[in-house]
Amino acid sequence: MKQALLLLVLFTSISYSQDTIYLKKNYEEIDNIKKAEYYKLINPSTNHEGAITEKIFYLNDKIKIEKTFEKYYSSNPELIENVFYYDNGQIHIKSEYENGKLNGEFVSYWENGKLKRKDLYKKGKLKDGTCWNKNGKKVEYYDFEIHPEFPGGKVAFQKYMQDNLGNIKIPDNLKDSQVIIKFTIDENGKITNPEIKKPVNPQIDKAALKIVDEMPNWKPAKQDGNPVKVTRSIPISF
Repeated sequence: MKQALLLLVLFTSISYSQDTIYLKKNYEEIDNIKKAEYYKLINPSTNHEGAITEKIFYLNDKIKIEKTFEKYYSSNPELIENVFYYDNGQIHIKSEYENGKLNGEFVSYWENGKLKRKDLYKKGKLKDGTCWNKNGKKVEYYDFEIHPEFPGGKVAFQKYMQDNLGNIKIPDNLKDSQVIIKFTIDENGKITNPEIKKPVNPQIDKAALKIVDEMPNWKPAKQDGNPVKVTRSIPISF
């Protein structure tokens, strides 16, 4: 009986044993450790019975991300907890999920360890939230994610486009054509790296790029109160 129990424990241990998985910057798996940015370990969760936890580390062994899943080895694993860490090992963001939607607490911390926000979600919908400053003092609530905004809003954006498009002469055979431009709005709201994603012809493409490149600075996107750069794509119809 003891021997059978020992074999069962050994088998379970072997079943969950995982090799180190190396990852590129975009988190794709890679065989060459010299080109890796991170590595991943997969183990049974210590907080959720029957669940599996993925931990992603920098190559210097500092933890970066921790994700816990139910039904991990099925064709449709379910995320139940997601944790991001600061470089100092302090938890940055921790969120709970159910059926693919935020459900439960969504919390973030300042790098000094003090609570920054505590949101309560139910089935993907925000029910309540509180924010604090670095000293632990409650402040006015703000959304975790704030999208970038053209100065003056949507109406001003539409006017800017109409004013600029009105100055461009379009050949009859190219009227009603549409160019799609991809660009980045950096942390200061500046437009960077505009590029054509759906071209029409060199003349029209160049005109569309000029319109985007000469846009005034936007109000930058924010994540948890911090400006962040984001990538956007817009259609420009002639």
